[in-house]
Amino acid sequence: MHNPWKQSHSWIADAASQPIYRGFERTFASDVEIIASPMDRVPKHMPCEVQVLMDDWFEARFSVRFRQRSIFSSGSIEIARDYAGVWGEVRSLTPRTNYAFCWSHRCPDLYGAFEAIAPGETIEALLDRLEFTTDDISGAIRSGCEVMLVCASVAAQKIACR
Repeated sequence: MHNPWKQSHSWIADAASQPIYRGFERTFASDVEIIASPMDRVPKHMPCEVQVLMDDWFEARFSVRFRQRSIFSSGSIEIARDYAGVWGEVRSLTPRTNYAFCWSHRCPDLYGAFEAIAPGETIEALLDRLEFTTDDISGAIRSGCEVMLVCASVAAQKIACR
């Protein structure tokens, strides 16, 4: 198992200067908000027991409980806008401390994949089939797929579009 943690100073180069977005369901007063990954995120839609099974899988492979600890983001501004809704806002994210990320080129949204799980397929088999990785942040951003970002300090910069 390789170390999934990356150095924050390499973010711009690793991301090939591409922005990664997060839609927030509310607005902030400042141009830059400092946020952090949650320690034990309660899922909005996914059953808690499924999140625990998924995180057991992620932890066994990558040493990080990505579902409970992530700031969910995407290289797609449209997806971020949808998440922000009418009253929220979209911000670009930049890690300020070491970070880990996980994504799958086969999975635009893990909750959607879970909802479409094949009859009899286990959570572990689903995750194996989706081929998650902790490599290639640039490819993850370009893909427009969900990126699970774990970081103790992230600058969330207001962007001009809405």
